[in-house]
Amino acid sequence: HCSLLRQAEIFFRGSHGVFLIHRLDREASGLMLLGHSKNAAAKLSELFQKNQITKHYQAEVLGNLAHKSPSGTITFPLDDKTAVTQFEAQTYNPDTQTSTVSITIKTGRLHQIRRHFEMIGFPVMGDPRYGEGNKNSEGMKLSAVGLRFQCPFSGQVLSF
Repeated sequence: HCSLLRQAEIFFRGSHGVFLIHRLDREASGLMLLGHSKNAAAKLSELFQKNQITKHYQAEVLGNLAHKSPSGTITFPLDDKTAVTQFEAQTYNPDTQTSTVSITIKTGRLHQIRRHFEMIGFPVMGDPRYGEGNKNSEGMKLSAVGLRFQCPFSGQVLSF
């Protein structure tokens, strides 16, 4: 009764269909894309399947990432599949020993960002599953902050 899909159904009071296009990890926050018809949902889902949607995230990770690598690409395979995560360290807070990171993923593997940053020794803060020394009481510091794609109906490039 508290899901995003249910909240959208209540908001539109049945005047629009509501179809979930993709998902975020339960602990993550941020942008979600919903369709208002089966046709829209199918076309938008196809964009995700063909990697035609650019997905931007922001995370807070344990450690001074900029000191090790101010930017880079993580290409460790996940579940025997190609996985590509690009990142740029934004800031470092010596008081909390954490870095803020801007992230773009080129693939969409299960827990990709969380697993990749744990693999390079900079786990996402608050991640309940991956990493050591990164637990907190504020929840996981990973947010979907941007989506960019060409609208399958208008052809217009949309950025959110």
